Amino acid sequence: MELTASIPVKRGTFTSQNAKEMALRRAESQRQAKIKAEQDAKEAAELKAKLAQSTPQSGRLAAILQDWEFEMQGETDIDSRAKLATAYDKLFRAWQTLTGTPNPGSAKSKRSAKPAMIQPEPISETPKV
Repeated sequence: MELTASIPVKRGTFTSQNAKEMALRRAESQRQAKIKAEQDAKEAAELKAKLAQSTPQSGRLAAILQDWEFEMQGETDIDSRAKLATAYDKLFRAWQTLTGTPNPGSAKSKRSAKPAMIQPEPISETPKV
């Protein structure tokens, strides 16, 4: 179904044409939301299966962390979200320890600590004429 072009209407005026247009927009929006929810659920299931294949403890923690991420996204109450975030952080630290994942920026690079000095090119002596 195609949306009709918006018709300029005075503020507060509601016509049958406006109602049809809004109904079409709402239906399209609901369809898009349903498709996105199905895709998110599929991705979550794939990730959960992938995480379950890792070590038993870290796999279980990773699966719980993934579930909590989705819960935090859907949570509207600020206190509940803060409590979930605190619990998530504690579990994340445990998962980080189990898997040996370093904190961002704390991993040492594989290069040597001191960068190699660039050797200057020798200056060729040319006779002045």
